[in-house]
Amino acid sequence: MRLLAPLATLAVGVAAPAARADTIYLTDGSLISDCTVTDETLATVGYRLDKDKSEVPSEKVLRVEFERKPELVREADAEVGEKNYSDAIAIFEDFLKGFAEKPSRKHPWAPAYAMYRVLEVNGIMGKADAMVAAADRVIASAPDSRYLPLAYLKKAEALAAQDKGGSALGVLKEFEGVIDGKGLAERWKHECRLDAVLHDAKLTGEGRIKALEKVSEDTAGTYPVVHNRAEVAIAETYLETKKIADAQKIFEAISADPQADDRTLAAAYTGLGECQFNQGAGSKDQKLLGEALKNFMRVAVVHKDELRYAPKAMYYAGRVYDLVEDEEGKARAQKLYARAYMGYRGSPWADEAKKYLR
Repeated sequence: MRLLAPLATLAVGVAAPAARADTIYLTDGSLISDCTVTDETLATVGYRLDKDKSEVPSEKVLRVEFERKPELVREADAEVGEKNYSDAIAIFEDFLKGFAEKPSRKHPWAPAYAMYRVLEVNGIMGKADAMVAAADRVIASAPDSRYLPLAYLKKAEALAAQDKGGSALGVLKEFEGVIDGKGLAERWKHECRLDAVLHDAKLTGEGRIKALEKVSEDTAGTYPVVHNRAEVAIAETYLETKKIADAQKIFEAISADPQADDRTLAAAYTGLGECQFNQGAGSKDQKLLGEALKNFMRVAVVHKDELRYAPKAMYYAGRVYDLVEDEEGKARAQKLYARAYMGYRGSPWADEAKKYLR
């Protein structure tokens, strides 16, 4: 059996285009391109478009891609792209130290951005303790930036990853107080409530699904990013209980919806690929396996920094190629297993991949 496309072909069309200027991605799927971001606060993200000044509420911002950065920040981000994570953190720290000693008005958003990037990069490396420390720094040193809510959510996530669910729920309770005290947007109440469900080990099965459905219902049509996060968690619960058709329907809907963050999209593509693999593996259905492979490789190429999903996607892509009855397919499978094992050690999927390495 031969699959429809090689690895190189599957990567075509999924890479983001090069930015010409700053780009603000919004939670409704739209974007503000060719602008210059001037500041990022709890309330708004300010920008210039041509010569006109404007702003957008921070809670409507999904992410910002900066083209114009301080040199050290640009260098650090380049190191992240090359997977030189420790070097990237060191450069971010050099920038923060230099900025503290000699503040600049040119990029007022840059210190909070750099602090949050340190948090993200530690997350990519799977260093939960360092994530907590980095989150605490953002909370203490950049309390008026748009990264404050994100830092609380990342801190809770890091604690939950260490099986400290009680501590994670405590952080979310603290965040609730901040939301009320600072009058933050309603989005963050829903984000906080969703994460409380996700990090509560006592909620399982139908109880978990009902709690997630309530969040999904309350955010439908108003907070699409939170709604899609809740929906993908429901689908993952269905998948765990072998309700493949129910899970696939949700994964398909989310993968076709741009109103989702990177983690949610990685979850949707991985989950959809797993559904297709489970249906096609026994009969070696070329069409189903080809679709599964494309979804797995999309995660491996575009969302490779999502630790929960990238190694799983690489492992399953290898399993698909192992079903190919020729040496080329077997060789590709081995490369994927090696990438999963070498690049994501400590992940259970890296351990699974190791079992198939020859």
